[in-house]
Amino acid sequence: MTLDSALERWTRRDVDRLAIAALFLLTCLPLARYLLAWPTPLIFPNEAFHYGTDLVRESWSIFRFSADTLRETGTIALWRPYLLSGAPLIGHPVAPVLYPPNALTLVLPLSTAFDLLLWFHLGWAGTGVYLYLRVVSRLRAESAFAGALIVALAPRLFAHIGGGHLPLIEAFAWWPWAWLAFSLYWQTGDPRWSARRLGWAVLLGIAVAMLALTDGRYLAMSGLWLAAATLWIVAKGRLPAARAALVLGLVAVGVGIGLSAGEIGPLAQLLPYSSRVGRGPIETSGGLEPALLLNVMFRSSIVDPESYTFMGITTIALALFGAASRRPYRERCWVAAAGLALLLSLGTNLPISIYPLLMRLIPIFGLFRAPGRWWLYVIFALAILAAFGLEKWQTGSPARRWLRPLLLGLGTGYVALWLTGGGLPFVFLPGAIVLPLVGILILTRPARWKAIALVGMLAIDLGVVDLELTVPQSEAALTAPDPVVTLLRGVVQPDERVFDPYGTLPEAAPVADHLAMADGYDSFTIGAYTELIRRASGCDYTGYVVGAPPMRVDDAAAQSCPTLRPVLAALRLLAIRYVILPRPEDLPESQLVYHDDRRTVYDIGPGPGRAFGAADSQTVSAAACTDRLLTIDPAREALVETPVAPGALASVTVVHRESLPNGERFTVSAAGPALLVRSEVWASGWTAIVDGRTGVSSVERTDCALQGVRLEAGVHSVDFVYDPWPYELGWRLSAFTAGALILYAVWLILRGRRA
Repeated sequence: MTLDSALERWTRRDVDRLAIAALFLLTCLPLARYLLAWPTPLIFPNEAFHYGTDLVRESWSIFRFSADTLRETGTIALWRPYLLSGAPLIGHPVAPVLYPPNALTLVLPLSTAFDLLLWFHLGWAGTGVYLYLRVVSRLRAESAFAGALIVALAPRLFAHIGGGHLPLIEAFAWWPWAWLAFSLYWQTGDPRWSARRLGWAVLLGIAVAMLALTDGRYLAMSGLWLAAATLWIVAKGRLPAARAALVLGLVAVGVGIGLSAGEIGPLAQLLPYSSRVGRGPIETSGGLEPALLLNVMFRSSIVDPESYTFMGITTIALALFGAASRRPYRERCWVAAAGLALLLSLGTNLPISIYPLLMRLIPIFGLFRAPGRWWLYVIFALAILAAFGLEKWQTGSPARRWLRPLLLGLGTGYVALWLTGGGLPFVFLPGAIVLPLVGILILTRPARWKAIALVGMLAIDLGVVDLELTVPQSEAALTAPDPVVTLLRGVVQPDERVFDPYGTLPEAAPVADHLAMADGYDSFTIGAYTELIRRASGCDYTGYVVGAPPMRVDDAAAQSCPTLRPVLAALRLLAIRYVILPRPEDLPESQLVYHDDRRTVYDIGPGPGRAFGAADSQTVSAAACTDRLLTIDPAREALVETPVAPGALASVTVVHRESLPNGERFTVSAAGPALLVRSEVWASGWTAIVDGRTGVSSVERTDCALQGVRLEAGVHSVDFVYDPWPYELGWRLSAFTAGALILYAVWLILRGRRA
């Protein structure tokens, strides 16, 4: 029995089920050394990475803290007190704590949960591509499987895995599903608004919600793609298409907002105060370097997750075959989409760039710090084009004459470079072996076994690279003993913070060892605090940096500010007691408490405390606040934005302090009308509960970036609680929407059975 006759015995559904199962199996292979090991290791970048990994800085710390908080207090963590003198967790665009699959991190060891989540989402992304190519584009299983494999095993995604970008992987996995639902909606074309067409709009809304709950940047980027495609369809279809687009938008946006309201509500509340707004053209310039486009065909030995472009030589060969034969309208659209995504990836790194124009016309473009992340849409488009190329080869579509010499030349050149290119920063295996074989197969008569062989070579071509981009890392190594951490755990009091402006401590220390830090690595900081900690450090570097102070996370900033020039009164205002520097420096009024060949620890003395009463106040604008704060004694005088009643403020004595879930409680005694200042970052969403009552006094922004509450004379219990009202409303709306969708799904199932 031949392969063709055996496959013909299977139904289309059988073939698709087998293909999806095989897709998850092949996706598992590059991750097998993580998934099958015990204890399960974390996935770290190999030694070629220059920027380390965000896994510990962000995802590991967030989910370790969230799991600890839920286990110890029974509440969901909404605020992170362990970095940046406090920072929001709910509403953070890349802190996917409300994303349902991430509940695995609450019940499994983090390393196991992370590895399972990565495997699932790679397979999920590939499944979405496969179904799009099978159902919408009506390709053969082999062609659709090739396109799915290009996305699921994309080396760029594995570079991001090594870079610790879990939210990015989770978000991008939903993009093929969003595009699948969007395409099926328009393909259904039932003017009576059938349940099936409405169902595709609902699926699009679910995909949009998952994008919002994982990585808000890809929600915005995917939304722009969908909006552009909708405008194109409406322009072609006129009024009927406009009506359909309106229904699609209302349903998809309604479902998306309903399911993700607990996240996007707090995000909208925080966004005006974040470091992401108010950035100029210089801070949003840059992008993928054009020279790195060579890496599309030649693997670079230097890896940067934001600029790794290798697509696999088999992918390029299949796409070239598609380009060498007749291209129908839909393929030309995908070529245009790939070209536009490429231009967006390059950002401003072109003599004539559309990026500055888009930044002026579409304000949301100012939020995209790394234009190179548009490259994932190039991968998606090239996967579709490669699948079309394999389909045309299988159907015997004739190719133009230039394809044969081009493929033969590429194969010969690849082998020659492999044999002679020892000095180039490229790796030529297995491409030097795969490309000639792929060329031979493509240039011969098509057969099903050859198509399967091409898919196998594609898996080898991509999988070998994926294996080399990451290495296992024991989770125990993150919390290994460190002499400075051991010292700090013994001397730091519960109301004191540590300041590590050059990032010398282990990344896991704030959470694993319960050290409250005034600095931190975070892509979504409160802008006023970022400015305050930069100025308090004495650093004049003003470029956009993911974290604070700037030398904490940026080499250029560290070179610009090689030594600390602190304003000690401002540091003490932030409850900082210990400062860690990479080398000895002259810090006035400080005591050296530890020194080795890598780090020096200084005790700068006690400050006014985690909460204290100001003796006087000044009213200043937000723009002038930091300049003024650095010239006064903030332990005695507070800066406020709303005037305090004339006359000196009464003294305040803090009698007791205790931690609360997402806040703190203070028992204080005020000798008269007073202003209680809390050394924690102010953000919209903080509420003051005075003597068990809300609404008595609000939490005001005080001293530029901290919190203040006005009190009357007497002894008071003051609770500071982070509980933003959009979250309280949002999770209820999300629960209602989820319930409604479940009932809708049950109705569809019952309706289908009756039919």
